[in-house]
Amino acid sequence: MPKEIDRRFQTAGVILKEWYAQTNKPRFWVFGASIPEPASGSRQPITDRLTVSIIEDAIFRAADKTAEAIEIPTGTPLSSYSEEASVFTLQDHWNSTPWCLPLYQPDIHLPSSFLQPKTLREAWNSDTVRELFVDRGWMTEREASVYLKSCVDTLNERMRLIDVNVMNARIAKWKRHIDISPIPSIIQDATGHAVYCNAAFRKITNLPHDINEVSVLDLFDYPSSSIRMLSWFHFAPASRSVSSSFLRLWSPTSDFKPVQRHGQSYTEGVSWMERDMTPEQFPYCTCTFFMPSPSAVNFTPEQMRDVMDRPTNIRNLTVIAHVDHGKSTLTDSLIAAAGIISADAAGTMRLTDTREDEIERGITIKSTGISLYFDVPQEITIPHDSRGREFVLNLIDSPGHVDFSSEVTAALRVTDGALVVVDMVEGVSVQTETVLRQALSENVVPVVVINKLDRGFLELDKDPEDMYRDFVRVIEDANVIIGTYINDIMGDVTVYAERGTVAFACGLQGWAFTLDTFARMYATRLGKSANKIVDHLWGDHFYDAERKKWTTEPISPEGKTLERGFCKFILHPIREVFRACMSSDRQRLEAILTNTRVHLNEEEKNLEPKKLLRTVMRRWLPADNALLEMSVRHLPSPARAQSYRCSQLYTGPSDDVTAEAIKRCDPNGPLVMYVSKMVPTNDGGRFYAFGRVFSGTVTTGTPVRILDPHHVLGQSRPNIKTVQRVVVAMGRKMEAMATIPCGNTCALLGVDQHIVKTATLTTDDTSHPIATMKFSVSPVVEMAVEPKHPTDLPKLVEGIRRMVSGDSLIQSRVDESGVHIVAGAGELHLEICLKDLVGYMGGADIIVSPPIVTYREGISGTSQLCRTKSTNKHNRFTAVAEPLDPRILKGIEEGGIRLDDPHKLADDFGWSNSEIKRLWTFGPTSAPSCTLSDSTTGAEYLREIKSSVVAGFEEATRHGILCGESVRGAHYRILDVSIHSSSAQRGIGQVLPATRRLFQAAQLSAGPRLVEPMYAVDIICPTSAMGGVYGVLNRRRGKILEEKEREGTPLREIKSYMPVSEGFGFVAELAKATGGKAFPTCIFDHWEMMEEDPTREGEAMDIVKSIRKRKGYKAELPVLADLVDMMRKKYDVDFNSCHCAVVTLSNEHHTHIMSQYKVAASNAESGSMGQKLLARGSTISMRLWVENAHSEHQPQVERDYETVGYVLSGSAELHLGSEVIELRQGDSWVVPRHTKHTYKITSDFKAVEATHPIAEEKGRDAAPQQN
Repeated sequence: MPKEIDRRFQTAGVILKEWYAQTNKPRFWVFGASIPEPASGSRQPITDRLTVSIIEDAIFRAADKTAEAIEIPTGTPLSSYSEEASVFTLQDHWNSTPWCLPLYQPDIHLPSSFLQPKTLREAWNSDTVRELFVDRGWMTEREASVYLKSCVDTLNERMRLIDVNVMNARIAKWKRHIDISPIPSIIQDATGHAVYCNAAFRKITNLPHDINEVSVLDLFDYPSSSIRMLSWFHFAPASRSVSSSFLRLWSPTSDFKPVQRHGQSYTEGVSWMERDMTPEQFPYCTCTFFMPSPSAVNFTPEQMRDVMDRPTNIRNLTVIAHVDHGKSTLTDSLIAAAGIISADAAGTMRLTDTREDEIERGITIKSTGISLYFDVPQEITIPHDSRGREFVLNLIDSPGHVDFSSEVTAALRVTDGALVVVDMVEGVSVQTETVLRQALSENVVPVVVINKLDRGFLELDKDPEDMYRDFVRVIEDANVIIGTYINDIMGDVTVYAERGTVAFACGLQGWAFTLDTFARMYATRLGKSANKIVDHLWGDHFYDAERKKWTTEPISPEGKTLERGFCKFILHPIREVFRACMSSDRQRLEAILTNTRVHLNEEEKNLEPKKLLRTVMRRWLPADNALLEMSVRHLPSPARAQSYRCSQLYTGPSDDVTAEAIKRCDPNGPLVMYVSKMVPTNDGGRFYAFGRVFSGTVTTGTPVRILDPHHVLGQSRPNIKTVQRVVVAMGRKMEAMATIPCGNTCALLGVDQHIVKTATLTTDDTSHPIATMKFSVSPVVEMAVEPKHPTDLPKLVEGIRRMVSGDSLIQSRVDESGVHIVAGAGELHLEICLKDLVGYMGGADIIVSPPIVTYREGISGTSQLCRTKSTNKHNRFTAVAEPLDPRILKGIEEGGIRLDDPHKLADDFGWSNSEIKRLWTFGPTSAPSCTLSDSTTGAEYLREIKSSVVAGFEEATRHGILCGESVRGAHYRILDVSIHSSSAQRGIGQVLPATRRLFQAAQLSAGPRLVEPMYAVDIICPTSAMGGVYGVLNRRRGKILEEKEREGTPLREIKSYMPVSEGFGFVAELAKATGGKAFPTCIFDHWEMMEEDPTREGEAMDIVKSIRKRKGYKAELPVLADLVDMMRKKYDVDFNSCHCAVVTLSNEHHTHIMSQYKVAASNAESGSMGQKLLARGSTISMRLWVENAHSEHQPQVERDYETVGYVLSGSAELHLGSEVIELRQGDSWVVPRHTKHTYKITSDFKAVEATHPIAEEKGRDAAPQQN
C-alpha cells in the first residue's frame, strides 16, 4: 500500500489522507454522509448504519492559525481552501445533514455508546465500503480484512467511559491558555460520559473561570499552549435512556427552540439546522449544539426549595480531616447520589476541588459548599420529628492543610455537624485534632468516618483483628479530644461505632458502611431484629460457631480461639470480596456475587481486578447510603442546633427578639444572616457573600443592614444595601432562588462592596452582630509585595483589596516605607494568595520578598510608675504595666472573655464588680491580647478623655516599643490623672501622644521581651531515620516533647515545638537528612516569650535590629528618659544610724501610692489580696496584707496606714520581724499602723521615699517610728 495513501484508524474515526489531492478528483469522501456523486444516484447513503466519520486531516496542520467554521458545497475540491481553515461544516445536497470534521487526535476516549464494533462489520458487508477500500485500489481484500479487524480491536480497547479524573486534570492545565469566542459548551452528562458541541474557535487567552461546566477540553492532550482546532460531536441513539430533565441545550452563539427526539428533550440550533431531521437520521448526526445541561442532577430547584421550608429536614455539615485523608473523594459519593456526577466518577472527580491549583496539587485549598437533595431510602430510619423523607444536605468540603485552617473555621461557623474523616493507617493526626477542636469549640456535633480501608486489605494485608484494634485506637483518640469539650449545651457527643456515629469507608472506591448496614443485612437473612444484632457487632462479643452462641470470652470452653463478631461478620466477608476480585478467580467471584447479591453484566465481570473490585464494593456497600444515614440520624437539624448555639453565636442579649428568633429558627423573624466568607465571581472583581441564614428569610431585592464584626449597637452606623440576587450551589452551577429561609446556606450578590471577609446581615434596627470567628492559626509569615512596573501600583492596591476580602485570614498593611506587606499562615498559604493576587491584577508582574516571620512583644515583669505630660503641660498621666494572667490572656484570644460579657472574669478569675467596671478595653484591635483598666480614685474629666486614652493604648499596643510589633500579654493600669478643666486643653491631639508615650514607657520599664510564634511539629518516620530527625530539630531550636511508637506499624512518631522562624526550608532539610523517610506536619501552636533580653547583645537584639532596619526605624532603642516626664521636686534625704533614707512626699505624689493601697485594703477585707492591682513589689505588699487580713486589726480606711514608701533607685532590704524582703527600684510598700512586727530598712541606694500621710495631713512629723 503506497505511503501517500496510508490509512490509520483512530478512535475519532477512520482518518484518510487527502486522496482527492493525490488524484486531482473534484470530490472528496466523508464516510457516513452521502458517498455518491449527485448525478449517479445509484447508491444510497449509509448514515443509518455507519457511525464512523472518515476525516480528512491534512488541512489541520496549521497549529496556530485562526480556526473558522465554513461550509463546503459538495463537489468542491478541498485543495481550493487554505490550510488556515481548521473546522468545516459539509453540506450534503441530498439530506441537508451537516457534518463536522474533528481534529485528528489519537488519544480521544469515547463513551461506549459512541461507536459499536458491529457497525463496522455490517459496514464491511456493504458494497460501498468494499468499493472504497478494495475496488478503488487502496487495499487488497486481505489487507482490508486485517485492517478492519484492527479497527474493531481498537474500538473494543478504547470504547470505555472517559476517565473523568484525568479529564479534569487536563482542563486545569489548559484552560488558562484558552479563551474561545464563542465559548464552547463541553460538559459531562449524568452518566459520566463526555459530550461535546462544536462552535467557531479563535485562539485567545484566559478562559473564563466559570467555565467549570466546560470540563473536557483536556481530553485532548495538546503539545503546546495554543489551540489548533477543537471540534467534536455527540451521538445519542434512541436506545440510550437518559432523563429528559437534564438533556437541555445551551450555546452562546445561537437562538434555540426545543425539539423532541425519541423521548429526549433537545434544543435545535436554528442557525445550523434549516429543518428538522428525521428520527432515522438523528441518532447518527454530528450534532453541533446537542448536549446535556450543566445541571445534570436528580432533582429540581423547586424540589430543593420545598424542603428548605422544613428546618427539621435540613442538615448543614462540614467534612473535615487531616490533609490527604480522603475528604474530597468521600464527598464525591454524596454528590453522586444526588445525581450531579456519575457513580463511576465518584472518588476520582473531586467535584468540590474547583480551582486549577487544587486539581494540580491534589489538595483542597478553599472550602466549597454544595446543596444536595435526597429522598432517603425506606430502610433508613429517620428522626421522628422529620417532615417526610426528603432531606437537603448543605455540604461544605474543607481543606486539610494546616495553612488553610481559616477556611475550616469559616465552614464550621455556618454548619451544625462535622464528618471527621480519619485515615485508618495514619490515625488521628495533628491537623485532625486541630480541626476537631475547632468544631467542638463552635458547638458543632462530630461523627467519625474511618477512611481508606482498602489500605488495610491491600497495601498492608492486615489481619481483621489488627484492623479492629486500629479502629478502636482511632475512636479512642477522637473521644479523648471530644471528652474535653463535653458540656451541658450539646450533651454527650462522644462517638460510638455501635450507636452509628462511626462509619468505615473507602472513598476512592466509593463504598462505606456502619454497623447498622450489616445489622440490617443479617436481620433480613436471619429474621431477627437489627437492633439486637448490632450489639454483637462491636466490642468484646465473640461467636462460638460450634455451640452457635455468643460469648464475651475470646476462648471457648474447648480452648479454641473465637473470632470477634465485627471481624467474623463484617471484615471477613469484605476481605473475601477483595481476594475474589483481585485473584481473577471467576468461580470464586460468582460465589461472592451470589452471597452479596450484586449483579454484574459480562462486560463488568471482565474488568481488570481493581476496577472490578471498585464496581462490586460500590454496589454492595454504596458509600452514599451510609454517609446519608449517619448525617440524617446523628447530626442535628438547624431547628435543634440553633437552640443551643445561639448563646455562643449571638452577641446581643439572650432574650431579645433576634435571639429568640435564632433559637426557634423562625423564618418569620428578623433576618439574621452571617457571611462567613467571600467567594470571587467572574464579574470584574465582585464577590458572592456566602453564609448561613440563622433567622428570617433572605429575599432578592430586600435592603439589608450590614454589620461589620466590630459593630456596636448605637455607636456604629451600618451600611444598607439591597440584595440583588440569592443563589444556591447546585453542582458547579449557582442556581438563583427568590427566597431562602433560615437554617440554610446560600450566597448573595450585591452586598460585597461593604463586606471585608465577614459580616452580619439583618433587617432589624436592634439586632446585634454574630460573634467574630476565632482561628486556630495566625498570620505569622509575611512577604513584602510591590509591582514590577510602577504604573501597575493601582492594580496592586485593588488586587490586594480583593485578595484580603476573599481570604478569611490573610492580612495586609503598608509599612512606614510605603511597601505593601501581606501576612498569611504559612509559605503555602502566601503562595496561593499571591497567585490569586496576580490574577486579580490581570497578570501584571510583581516582586515578592523572601518570607518574614511576624513577632510579638511582651513584658517579663511589672513596670515602675511612669508619668507623662501632654504637650501643653496641662494634663498629666501615671500608669504601670504588668504581665497579664495567662489564663485571662488565653480567654481573650480564644474569644471566651469579651468586654460585652465580662461574667467569665468574675466567675473564673474572681474579679470584683468594681474591677470589671474599671476594665476599659482590649487591644490591639487586630489581635486583642492586652488589657487597659482604670485604677484612679476621684479623677475628674477622665471619662471625657477615655476615647483619646484608648486610642493611645491602641497605638502603643499595635506598635510596640522594641520594633513596632504588636504587644501581647500586658495589663496596663492608669493610676492617676490630672486633667485640665477646659475641653480645648484636653483634646485628642494633647491626650493621645501623651498616653501613647505613657504605655510605651511602661512596656520599656517592665522588662520588654520578644515573643515568637511556635510550630507544633509532628514527624512520622522509621526507627532508622530517628538520628537525622533529631539532628535537624536540634539545629533549628526544636524542643522534643514526646516520642512514641505507632501501634501496628514499624514507624515512630516524634512531637516537638519549633520556632516558626526556623521552619523555612525545614521540610527539604529533613528529607535530605533522612533520605525522604520522614514525613513532618507543622502547625502553629502558640506564642512563646524568648528568654533573652533584647536590650542586651544577643540573638534577640539581632532580631530586633533587623526588624527595625526593615521598617526604617532608628537602630538604637528608645530610652526611658525620652518617654517619661521626670518629677522636678528635690527631696531632702536624711540618713540615720539605721542607714534608712526618709523622704516626705508631696500630697500629689503620695496620692498615687495611697490610691492603689486603698483598693488593696478593700480587697483584703473581702479576702482578695488585690494581686491584679498592685505595682512592682506586689509580693511584699501582699505578704503584709495577707498577714493583716487574718488578724484582728484589719485595715479599714486610708488612715489605718502607718507608712508608705517607694524606691526611686538602687536596692534595699525590708526587715519585717525575722523575715528579710528585698526591695528594688520601683518597689513600693505599706505598713499598717497596728502591725505586730517592727520593721527596719537598710539601704545602699540613692533615695528611699517614705511618708506618714496621716501625720502630714495633721501637720505632725512625717518620719515614722523606726527601730
